[in-house]
Amino acid sequence: MNTVVELENVSVYYGNVQALFNISLKITEKDFLGIIGPNGSGKSTLLKLIAGLVKPSSGIVRVLGKPPFHTHGKIGYVPQRFNLNREFPFSVIEAVLTGRLTKHSLFLHRYTEVDFSAVEDIMYKLEIHNLKDRQIGKLSGGQMQRALIARALVMEPEILLLDEPTASLDAGSKSHIYSILKDLNQYMTIIMVSHDMGVISSYVKSLACLNVTMFYHGAPELTDTLLGQVYGCPVELIAHGVPHRILPQHREEDYD
Repeated sequence: MNTVVELENVSVYYGNVQALFNISLKITEKDFLGIIGPNGSGKSTLLKLIAGLVKPSSGIVRVLGKPPFHTHGKIGYVPQRFNLNREFPFSVIEAVLTGRLTKHSLFLHRYTEVDFSAVEDIMYKLEIHNLKDRQIGKLSGGQMQRALIARALVMEPEILLLDEPTASLDAGSKSHIYSILKDLNQYMTIIMVSHDMGVISSYVKSLACLNVTMFYHGAPELTDTLLGQVYGCPVELIAHGVPHRILPQHREEDYD
């Protein structure tokens, strides 16, 4: 399989604070990578590096063989938090449509029937089509998250980055979103930060354990010793009914 994301000895500092130290990582085409680790471990920073939103203090980042800022329109990114002026007069469908701008010139673009068809299709899949005319600032947290996922997907990216994509969703909505992601993984690479151990056991193909430095990258088979190193405390292991995938039970508040 082709390598689509590669980090070589990457470190990131925010002022005097070290967010990542000496990270080396290769992600292959059509992988579904789950990233876990405690609060402040650098998980969101790692996604931002791949998206080209953060520059490494040292080391090299390549995405699709190029620096991340040379991959226009090929990376979809769903942040953990989205700052929005709740009074901004923008409908949900208008917000999702902006994802199509990466397919065209950003200036003086008129949306085509193909654009509208792609947007409506993904909004139906994410069950937010009935909200298309609602002001974006009036959405609930879960509805907003779906709108952001829809905006990223209409880009038709080769790589999809998700930072806690279902943090505001109920159990049924989570299952629906992950089912869609599993289907999408047939033709795109997905990299997801999540604290949901059930998701890690059921959907991802590989796992990265991060706490400023990389403790583990490989198949989702973990030991209590490894998790104790990552989280800095004893972690009880439980099985989720998936053969050879032993995963940690940990309080939700211990994650980003």
